[in-house]
Amino acid sequence: MKLHDTLGACGIITLGGWVLWHVQRFPPMPGQKYGPAIYPGVIAVGLIACALVLIWRTRLPKSGEAWIALPEWASESRARVGVVSVVATLVLYTWLSEAIGFLPLATALLIGLFLVFRTPLLIALIAAPMAALAIHYAFYKLLRVPLPWGWLKSFAW
Repeated sequence: MKLHDTLGACGIITLGGWVLWHVQRFPPMPGQKYGPAIYPGVIAVGLIACALVLIWRTRLPKSGEAWIALPEWASESRARVGVVSVVATLVLYTWLSEAIGFLPLATALLIGLFLVFRTPLLIALIAAPMAALAIHYAFYKLLRVPLPWGWLKSFAW
């Protein structure tokens, strides 16, 4: 998706304004003229200034020019199903991971994604649990990220 530069600049101005508003609540440093709000404030002002320059240079879209343009692949239903399925998988994982656990849920979701992206069933059934185990090992053992055990809590290692 391509947004017109003016829309992106408006988002940057909004972000810079929010930062400026938020840093006003930072406590002052005793004995100094400036405090912890100075650097985020300077960056926010810089963001706003750059966004205003971007708006000034790009102007508004010409008549007939779209504010938002979708890429060519967005017209293909298969591509849209793929995008929606990835987003749905992330939402499902967020909702269900504590109850079901990482390993069974990741395996099921990966099998579903493999099938959506037309991976042969046998390969999906073999690759999904292997990928789930590899990801679990990398995050749980190597990076020490606590992943939920859910149904497999009695088998936790």
